[in-house]
Amino acid sequence: MDKPKYSIADNTSITTARFDMVNSSEGGGDYTLPDYYPQIRKIVSYTADALPDTKFISGNNLEYGGTLAFNVFYIGEDGALVCVPYAFEYSSSQVLPAEVRGTAEIAIDAKAEDIQCRVLAPRKLSLKAKIKTRISANDKQECKLQMIGSDGETVSPSERAAIQHLNKVIPVMTSGRCTITGKVTGEIKEKQGAKPVSCSATMNITEVKSRRDCIMVRGEACVKCIVFTPDGYYAPARARFPFEETITAEGASDGDMCRAWGRAASVSVSEGDDGILKAEVEYDLDAEWCRKGEKTVVEDAYAAGRISHTERADINSHSLLCCTTSSLSLNGNGKRTTKPDANEYLIDMRCEASIDHAEQKDAHMVFTGACKIKAFIVSNGEIICEDMTLPIKYEAAAESPQADGRIILFSNVCCTELNGRLEGDTINANVELCISVCAKRENKLSPVSKITLEQSNEELDNVAQIKVFYGTKDERLWDVSKKYLAPINKIEAANSISRNDSVEGKAIIIPIGIG
Repeated sequence: MDKPKYSIADNTSITTARFDMVNSSEGGGDYTLPDYYPQIRKIVSYTADALPDTKFISGNNLEYGGTLAFNVFYIGEDGALVCVPYAFEYSSSQVLPAEVRGTAEIAIDAKAEDIQCRVLAPRKLSLKAKIKTRISANDKQECKLQMIGSDGETVSPSERAAIQHLNKVIPVMTSGRCTITGKVTGEIKEKQGAKPVSCSATMNITEVKSRRDCIMVRGEACVKCIVFTPDGYYAPARARFPFEETITAEGASDGDMCRAWGRAASVSVSEGDDGILKAEVEYDLDAEWCRKGEKTVVEDAYAAGRISHTERADINSHSLLCCTTSSLSLNGNGKRTTKPDANEYLIDMRCEASIDHAEQKDAHMVFTGACKIKAFIVSNGEIICEDMTLPIKYEAAAESPQADGRIILFSNVCCTELNGRLEGDTINANVELCISVCAKRENKLSPVSKITLEQSNEELDNVAQIKVFYGTKDERLWDVSKKYLAPINKIEAANSISRNDSVEGKAIIIPIGIG
């Protein structure tokens, strides 16, 4: 039977990263268009979204998968603009560096990159994309100081009292993630007879609040269609459908910092008997709650009057910097690479936005990234695509003081509104973004986890001594007391000095062996 071990400090549970890694896989394949689609004359643009749906874990092996949804814009043989949606299932696996108890503990965020579209035949496409998946999980590590004798025996109360320990208060955090699926419907106000060519949606989060064991999320599905009007023009049509969801979040409390983000899993548009376009959006919402706090760990320890040996535990503790959801407006312009023409107009604009860097400046977090925009221009029966990029800079209050640890960033950005106009050889763009960010700081610690008492120090046994020590620069009273294995409270009393006072140039009386 294991012998009991005495703990000086209360057990302290600290949130650490069990792992945080990125896995890349590929998805897609060949797709043959149905006969009711016209043959492909020219590809205009293509997009892809990775929608993670499933995850299964066995031991430390994770299997996950989802849907890779493509949208391809092309000009058909009849000169009409056509949008073809198609989805492939994808799956992948990853060996995790640490075992977890269940899939609820693992967070998965997927993004489609390096999208490729090739025309194999007038009705056949090759669609491929790389799926970049971030897989992460938190852990809780016990941080306590154990005290035993050299043979593993329980030490006496007097020996426990002789342990001197220097405590340190560190910032810590607790957090959790949750998800829900939902559906919302509404009408798209457009001229009667307008025919939808394509339809997409993004999720704009307008309010996120934490409650006991749940997160309340309000927002709107921002629907955007390209329609062909009765007078022969292509035009954008927009609508916003409000929603409200309450997501179960075990462990959350009132007032926790929280964020939410979402994606439209599918969008369908139909024309009603009254000629009004009706849209249905199915969506996934994710939310995260974070709570800051403080914990006490033992930074250093020794035994007064006995030789002792200490062991340390390396910990990568997390502290909260920022967790918020907000909106951001951007505007700017870019020069065209093609020559302007009098008989042209802007048909559509799309963007892909991301935040990839976080930096703490005093009491603020500065998040930076880029918004990559594609502008589609109808010119003499053809569609021209122009590219431009707007920088993203977003600031939010930071929750903990600046430190040296690495910043861990989680971010989700989507475009909720994008408008533009042509002015000669310049394209002007106005963008509305929904930004959801969580920044944590990784603090590397090595607190004392165990102290073993060896034999008594023979020089100190039952001997009353007084020594005088002259303090030097950068020395603390703790350093003096540890050097002479003397209780720090007795040195404080003998010198009328506090352990936080400087000892530089002072004659410090050190009582040894005095009860």
